[in-house]
Amino acid sequence: EPCCRRSVDCDEWFAHTRTQRATEGIPDSDLFIQTTFLPGSGQVPNNIPYHPAASLSEQVRRSVKRSLHNLGVNQFDSLLLHSPLPTHEQTLEVWRMFEKLKKGDIVLQLGISNVYQVSVLERLWHDAEIKPAVVQNRFYAKTNYDRELRAFCRDHGIIYQSFWTLSANQNILDHPVLRRIAKEVNRTPGQVWFRFVMHQGIVPLTGSTSKEHLQQDLQCYGFALDDKDVREIGELIGEPDAKVLDRDVETDEDEDDL
Repeated sequence: EPCCRRSVDCDEWFAHTRTQRATEGIPDSDLFIQTTFLPGSGQVPNNIPYHPAASLSEQVRRSVKRSLHNLGVNQFDSLLLHSPLPTHEQTLEVWRMFEKLKKGDIVLQLGISNVYQVSVLERLWHDAEIKPAVVQNRFYAKTNYDRELRAFCRDHGIIYQSFWTLSANQNILDHPVLRRIAKEVNRTPGQVWFRFVMHQGIVPLTGSTSKEHLQQDLQCYGFALDDKDVREIGELIGEPDAKVLDRDVETDEDEDDL
């Protein structure tokens, strides 16, 4: 997507009215809106947009309809399944409805979140008519930073998005190596970490109630890490051969438009 579009990720755990306030005054054409379908078992009990006994496909249909209404839009740029369901058959039932929405131009791309087993993603990829375009996971040490899964995504043209990119990696942010590099490039440890992640071809998601913090996060643009810096940070996550995989946005200065 063009870098001048503002990306908004809003799943069903959070009030869509907050997103409306945050994007007030911004033309729809300048927004890239991504939302998430959450099955009934994970919904807030008093705010389920469908009957709890409804079929999974009906849950998807009603949930997307409610989300479109809440956000005042006619189409989503991206729709994610919050996580794989207990069985592959259930996951596939949801995915078939996702595919119908994609074919009807209600959503433009499909994806899945919280999928940490490569075998689960491989099976969905194999059985899906419309392949996942996005995987959104927590990027942290407990899952070995999704090393194998990210390789699968690269090989199949899937965008890998990371959430809790800062908060799940405080040990990295506090590490002397990262702090030294941050001092050398005159950036914060968080900005350097975001830059490293982006150099790995990852799209990091960030959010805050503080405008100052968000603006600080956006300052990860406008500079690049050299190969030595990337290797040193890579060693911190068990990837000593890390290198710059994505240089497309490394000199983009239009921070206010991202």
